[in-house]
Amino acid sequence: KIVTTPRARSKIRHWLKQRDYEENVVRGREMILKALSRAGVHLSNSEIEDGIRKHLTDFRVKTIEDLYSDIGFGTQPSSMVVARFTPPPERPVRRAKTVKTKGDKVLVLVDGMPGALTRFAQCCKPQPGEPIDGFVTQGRGISIHRAECPHLNRRISENPSSEGRLVPVSWSTDGVEHKHLGLRVICHDRTGVLRDVTDAISSMNIMIVASNSRSNPRSSQAILRFTVLIRNDPELNGLMNALREVPDVLSVTRDSRFR
Repeated sequence: KIVTTPRARSKIRHWLKQRDYEENVVRGREMILKALSRAGVHLSNSEIEDGIRKHLTDFRVKTIEDLYSDIGFGTQPSSMVVARFTPPPERPVRRAKTVKTKGDKVLVLVDGMPGALTRFAQCCKPQPGEPIDGFVTQGRGISIHRAECPHLNRRISENPSSEGRLVPVSWSTDGVEHKHLGLRVICHDRTGVLRDVTDAISSMNIMIVASNSRSNPRSSQAILRFTVLIRNDPELNGLMNALREVPDVLSVTRDSRFR
């Protein structure tokens, strides 16, 4: 709760994981056996380990013990192992999920295009109007999360390579055309400045499709980049003026490189 940077959290988790390695191995092995049993898979320990050994590279570990440790620590779910021993269920192909709210029909757009196979994550249950992120899953389409979903952010901080599976998603109301526009915000680097800027955007009911932030310790400044959904020029001008009113914001400009 005290540490705020993903790098620091990752190092702390790594230390805890190594400290309790043996306990995590035992716990992880038991979790896999129970999960396989619930799935109706009954194999000997040697058969299970032979099956797992074939997929170690998929789990990004070197040994079976490392995989057990990851599962016991909570870095990887036991369901990922169970999936290697059970055939994938047949799932009907669906179009983008539609949510009705206040009489309007709202769609989730994937990279600006409707019609992609999507599902709403149950860990954070995003609601229309909230900033959202899309995460490409294996065999289940694109999972839609709240932008501040702890589960998704924890997964990315623990496995930075999974960040490449994020895709731009947004809410869009039928009949209203939106444009993806990039914004570059330079501000004094302080705790909470990113939250204040995103709150200012959300308060205008403008959707954040993507974001990126970078701090410069030498200048004590932070550069925040956003891709937002804008309906027209007056809305864009109003947003930029509102962001300039946020404390410690130094400048707000269009950013054509971040779309």
